[in-house]
Amino acid sequence: MPLIVVNKRILWADACRVWAIFGVLLIHSSGEVFYSYGKIPIGYWLSANLLDSLARVAVPLFVMISGSLLLNSPDIYSISLFNISRRVGKVLLPLVVWSMVYLWWVDSNTPAKIIDPSEWLQKFLSQPVMYHLWFAYMIVGLYVLLPIFQVIFKACESSHQFQRYFLAVWMIINCLSIYVPMPFTSPMQISMVFGYGGYFILGGLLSSTRWINVALFKWATLYLTGVLATFLITWIRTKSTGIPDELAYAYFSPNVLFASIGAFMMIRKIQFSNELGSYFLKMLSDASFFVYFVHVLLLEFLRYGTFGLQISTSEIHPAISIPILALAVFIFSLAGAVVFRMIPGSRRFLG
Repeated sequence: MPLIVVNKRILWADACRVWAIFGVLLIHSSGEVFYSYGKIPIGYWLSANLLDSLARVAVPLFVMISGSLLLNSPDIYSISLFNISRRVGKVLLPLVVWSMVYLWWVDSNTPAKIIDPSEWLQKFLSQPVMYHLWFAYMIVGLYVLLPIFQVIFKACESSHQFQRYFLAVWMIINCLSIYVPMPFTSPMQISMVFGYGGYFILGGLLSSTRWINVALFKWATLYLTGVLATFLITWIRTKSTGIPDELAYAYFSPNVLFASIGAFMMIRKIQFSNELGSYFLKMLSDASFFVYFVHVLLLEFLRYGTFGLQISTSEIHPAISIPILALAVFIFSLAGAVVFRMIPGSRRFLG
């Protein structure tokens, strides 16, 4: 199936970004209920578990989109140091700005804490200053390694045997090891073979015609099977230990891997023909990076009613309140993107 393009936009990629960013919002909106296991009705917790399981494909989808678009680009083998630095800069500059915003926010809300910007640089260089910002660090790393991924991708395309070998090693070391202990990988120094780079290359490989021609219902079945496995494993492990267990939520777990492949290919198979809908999709996709950076701030504001509007996931059934909270954060984030982008050049600094 050819890429569906409108005004040089690849519409399935826009749809994938929108699904991914809303999935991130659902995951973070579910957290409060998920960690309240044993303190809330079991139906509440199961609803949070189900929504989280449905959305776990979000981060892998983001990485696979990038891999599909960059590795299948006509300019794939003409990458230069300038192009790499330009891509890194597009992520790094907003990361620095939003890190400062979150550092100021945390310090200003900590009693008796003196705001000291001199500490901020050390914190920024040592670890993400807010839990969701790890993603931007990871993307920077993928861009730095892009020339290496290009060589591996080319080798995978040239040899199906090498492709199977690379994916098998990556899956065994990163995915199977989630459930099967492999202590021998530590002394072998291969505890993480490329990490998210595997998802990046997988996104490029799945864009080949032979995979796109597979029937839609088969990909949907793979996605739903992965979701069901995530839901059940999380429920069983949590019930057996009495505490919330996130092992099956790991982005490298086999269940999330298979769900991510299914979701990615489902979107690749969908036909987008409505012009108004395509424009709306493009608008949402364009704002996804800004939404990712700002959403944690807005999520906290809405949870605690900072500005008078509060959406509680404990007073209303989570099956309703979690999607409402995620949607509200999405809408306010989009509104923020529209406002800030009225300022010339703001996209470079805010995403």
